[in-house]
Amino acid sequence: MVAWPSGWQINRLVVNLYFASVGRLGLIHQISIDQFDGFLNVVLFALPFACLAFAFPSYWWILVGFALTTIVESLQFISDLRDGSPVDVITNTLGTFIGVSLGCEISRRYYGRHGASDPSARSEDPPLLAPAPNGYADGQG
Repeated sequence: MVAWPSGWQINRLVVNLYFASVGRLGLIHQISIDQFDGFLNVVLFALPFACLAFAFPSYWWILVGFALTTIVESLQFISDLRDGSPVDVITNTLGTFIGVSLGCEISRRYYGRHGASDPSARSEDPPLLAPAPNGYADGQG
């Protein structure tokens, strides 16, 4: 959707999704289309960046997401095909932050690592003590 040339078609898609979800829940007076659009921007950036951060855990992905969205929104602002918006930069970066944080945390818990990108780089369990001659591992008994 980032490179889609017609902003009008994307707006129609957002409006249709808004009425299909928020309208059916009866929350039209509580949630505006702009709020819903911001929520979609957050979700659309959170999901792929969560996957990237899980596979390659690094908080540098936040900078990548910010740079990517800034470049795209700047190009949209310069061209007449779409409207670039600073609000989109903020919501996309927020989604990137949420996704990267979630992906790194899940990766840390799943692999038991901090910043390692190799699943085989698990921290090993501490070695078990060999039993002492009296049969106890700690020498007591």
